[in-house]
Amino acid sequence: MAGVGDLVGSLPSVLPAGMPDLLSAKVAESTWQPQPQWGQTNRSAIAIVDTVVERMDMRVLMSLMRRHAAWAMVGYHAMALHAMGQERRARDLLTLSAQERYLNFLVQAPELIGLLPQKDIAAYIGVTPVGLSRIAARSRR
Repeated sequence: MAGVGDLVGSLPSVLPAGMPDLLSAKVAESTWQPQPQWGQTNRSAIAIVDTVVERMDMRVLMSLMRRHAAWAMVGYHAMALHAMGQERRARDLLTLSAQERYLNFLVQAPELIGLLPQKDIAAYIGVTPVGLSRIAARSRR
């Protein structure tokens, strides 16, 4: 879920091709060498309202980050924010009840109620559409 001004991407898309293999169980066997090509995203996005998206070539950003400390900090902060968001989402899915995740969604993204189909909200909070219908009915009481 992204809002105005948010960065959208995936960590594999900003790593050189082959580098994610270093995270596998076969790290000791890895023969990874830096390559000029960059990774591919494992994410997709669908805009539900008119949207302007700007794309940045990671090779340009990496070049700027190598030459300028300010750009290095921009890159660091962007990746840290992305990682924190992913960690929060994983923690919420593991530790909160479906009811709590729904109530958090209502607080964090009230503008999406009525815009997103119920099946998409259900998928985002990790429940079935029928389960979401029951949770929403209980929440209204």
